Amino acid sequence: MPENNNQQEGLTTPVHGNKTHTIIELIKHGMNYDQIQQEIEKRQWSFPTIRDVLNTLIGQKDQSVRNISDVSGISQTTIYRIMNGTRNATRNMIIRIASAMALDIEETQILLKSANCALLGSRERDIIIMHGLENKLFCDQINDELKAHNMAPLNIPKEDEKE
Repeated sequence: MPENNNQQEGLTTPVHGNKTHTIIELIKHGMNYDQIQQEIEKRQWSFPTIRDVLNTLIGQKDQSVRNISDVSGISQTTIYRIMNGTRNATRNMIIRIASAMALDIEETQILLKSANCALLGSRERDIIIMHGLENKLFCDQINDELKAHNMAPLNIPKEDEKE
């Protein structure tokens, strides 16, 4: 495939290359969500799917589905279904997965966007969640903070819980 070398903050990426890898590289080069969204629009890409983003992040972070399941409380079956596109993930599931993988806020925003979930914003609950993600807190610790502020925890449907 022909490459169009676009220079973005010292980054060379193929236009027809893997979008997800390029987005992760843009994050590593310090671009925030809004800048990445502008880059996607400039390149006339559609946003990558949850399947693409999650599989890429799992590979790049050298994670295992078993570990993500153990830490997030989401069953391995549900995670695999999310990864292969046969299960839609809820916003709480995505945040739990992000916490289990120790993703930063920008990576979490990309994961949420790829799952067509609402992004983290300036609401009080989201601020608590972002604080937890930024400080690499586990899901249970984030839930404790949410409960301490009389807010709904990061619950998931019973059928998706790890047994």
